[in-house]
Amino acid sequence: MHQIRSAFYEAEKARPYKMNPEIIKATTPPGGDWTCVAPEGAICRSVVWGRQEVAYVNPSGDIGDVVEGQIAMAMRALPTMDAALRAIIVLAGNPANAPLIAELAESVIAFVELPAPAIKQPEEEEEPDESSE
Repeated sequence: MHQIRSAFYEAEKARPYKMNPEIIKATTPPGGDWTCVAPEGAICRSVVWGRQEVAYVNPSGDIGDVVEGQIAMAMRALPTMDAALRAIIVLAGNPANAPLIAELAESVIAFVELPAPAIKQPEEEEEPDESSE
């Protein structure tokens, strides 16, 4: 298990990851093209499937913006990550597939780490300047 943890930290150093759009297309199952949105006036990001909102991320506002964005993007990538891991189970049976497995893993992690849409902050109301009165 130490080998897995060490590999995780080693992979962290390889950023930025390269993403192959063909791999993302191949690993996104039908109906699995979820998106992360931040509509005008929203207080948090949400994950949308087709036109249906399926999850709100951080509606209480307790999590910071960066972490909220990371969680939202990971949630929207779950169908793709699931498909990739299942493919890796089968591909790992043949050592000749190691380069493909590496490219698959790197592409899916790059997909997860795409930046989340920004939450538009409401314009702060300006306080009247009392010194001009």
